[in-house]
Amino acid sequence: MTPELAAIFATNFNIYQKIIAGNYMRHAEMGAQTQVAFEGLEIKHPLHVLDFGCGDAQPIIPKLKLRSVAAYTGYDLSAVALEFAKQNLKAVDCQVQLRELPMQAFIELEMGNFDIIHSSYAIHHLQDDEKRHLLQNCFNRLRNGGIMIVIDIFRNEGQSRHDYIEEYISNIGLTWQTITQAEKEMVYYHMRNYDFPAYTGDIINWAGTVGFTIEEHHIDRLHTMLLLKKS
Repeated sequence: MTPELAAIFATNFNIYQKIIAGNYMRHAEMGAQTQVAFEGLEIKHPLHVLDFGCGDAQPIIPKLKLRSVAAYTGYDLSAVALEFAKQNLKAVDCQVQLRELPMQAFIELEMGNFDIIHSSYAIHHLQDDEKRHLLQNCFNRLRNGGIMIVIDIFRNEGQSRHDYIEEYISNIGLTWQTITQAEKEMVYYHMRNYDFPAYTGDIINWAGTVGFTIEEHHIDRLHTMLLLKKS
C-alpha cells in the first residue's frame, strides 16, 4: 500500500467512526438484529467466525462475547482499521487472524469452514458477478446450520444505480449533521465511484439459487439486513 493510499484509508476510517457514532447508517438497529442471530444459532460447539470488511471489529465484539468462539477471522483493506481491530479483539478469548486483503481472497486462503460469516457494508463494493461468486463460496464454506449475515445497501426494484446513489447522497446532506461538508464530499466521491448496490431481489435470488434460505430485515428504505441460513 502506498503512503497516499494509506492516508486515504485512514481518513475514511475516521469519518466512518463518526458515522457509526451518529447511527446514520443504522448500525444500532443492525447490531440488535445481529445479536438476535448470534443468540438464535443452534450450533453448540465453539464458533468459527469470518468477518468481511471488519474495520476495527468494535461493533461485532459484544456479539462474539455472547457465545463461545474458537476463532475469528477478519478481512479489511484498511491497515489502520486492522491495527485498531488487533487491540480491540484482545477482549475476546479466541484465536484471531486479521488479513489486509479484499474479501474475495478468502476462498484461496482459508482452509477451514465457518459457522458465521458476517459482512457489514462491504459486498456493495463488488460487481454483480463477484457478488454471486462470493455467495456461492460462502455457502460452500459454511457448516450446516451456519448463517451468513449481510448488512448492506440495496437498490429498490426498478431503481438505477445512479438514482439510488443520488437519493442516498441527498439523505446524507439532510441528516448527517455531525459530518463536515468536506467529509461529506469524500463520501459522495466514494459512493459515485466505488459503490455498486444490487437489487435486493437479485441478492435474494442468487442466495436462494446456491442453497440459502433467506430472512429479510428492512431497517429503513436505505438499509437492509439479510440473514442467509444453510440447513
